[in-house]
Amino acid sequence: MAEIAFLHYRPGRTLLHRLPGWGKLLLLLAVTAACSRSALIGLALLTALLTTGSLVLKPALGKMKGALMFALIMAGLLAFSDARQFGFGTPVILRAVRFILIFWTGILFTTAAHPAEIGDAFETLTRWIPHFPARRLNTHITLTLTFLPLIMDESATVDRAARSRCFHRRKNPLVRIRYRVEPLVDGVFRKSDEISRAMAARCY
Repeated sequence: MAEIAFLHYRPGRTLLHRLPGWGKLLLLLAVTAACSRSALIGLALLTALLTTGSLVLKPALGKMKGALMFALIMAGLLAFSDARQFGFGTPVILRAVRFILIFWTGILFTTAAHPAEIGDAFETLTRWIPHFPARRLNTHITLTLTFLPLIMDESATVDRAARSRCFHRRKNPLVRIRYRVEPLVDGVFRKSDEISRAMAARCY
């Protein structure tokens, strides 16, 4: 199972799952644009829409709380920076809320869209552009969206292994970092090697 909700595809039979890849991509852009431009009432409607989407898609709701908490912290830092520069007010709050909703939209999008489907969607929408490397872009997007979740899952695996051996209780921070970073780097390079060999076997 995916360690966190963000960037992990979850198969399903919902209406959003059944949309073609380019349709999902256009819907993502439309919702993102709406989040960026909407006022208070519009943001409330978008929040209700995303809440409904979360209940329908069920993107590992327990794990999604951690991702949304990260978005909340980042939005707080963004609001703090804006408040220092422009003063605290409604525009600062709206900007923080927009950031959270856009992040939330990304979670739901990656829940319902397979990485290969997203890459194919970009190729479908850009292949008509002259001299544009649509096929290469497809490959890069697919690899990126496939590899990032592997890094996250590997990090969570290393963290669980370190905690099971009580390394999180070590007082020396350098020792804690060492026993987390070394296995993480080793695992990431092993997975990179597996992916590169699989691509070579398929004549990439």
